[in-house]
Amino acid sequence: MRHVNLANVAVGAWALAFFITAVSVQAPGVGQLWFAGMTAWPFNAGWQFEIASFDLALGMLMVIAIRAKVARKILPVLLVLGLLLGGNHLAAALRSGMIGNSIGAGANAVGIVLVIVGLATKPRGSASERPSRSVDTPST
Repeated sequence: MRHVNLANVAVGAWALAFFITAVSVQAPGVGQLWFAGMTAWPFNAGWQFEIASFDLALGMLMVIAIRAKVARKILPVLLVLGLLLGGNHLAAALRSGMIGNSIGAGANAVGIVLVIVGLATKPRGSASERPSRSVDTPST
């Protein structure tokens, strides 16, 4: 049976979300206006472009982490990021009732759950899964 690396799944899901956000918001005037219209935050082309660029770079770093087999090491960072971004979206959703902020809070909640599952599972080949090696010493 093939082993699924849940850390890679979690980081891959975050990377996909960052890529989708980056591409959709990069459409100047179109994606940016649409996103701003669904959230409590006003349209700001410059700031939204910077966020989309940041999302694209983070997504690329996550792909690199998966390919370098170090995805598990960035899970704590994604947990903190999810709590901060999700909390910000949740506060805005509660204050404004805007659907975009509710979607953002929910998406970050899913990301947080994926990270927790990734952290809670033992990586394949961890010390606890490897057979112990006893060294035979010659008896005297």
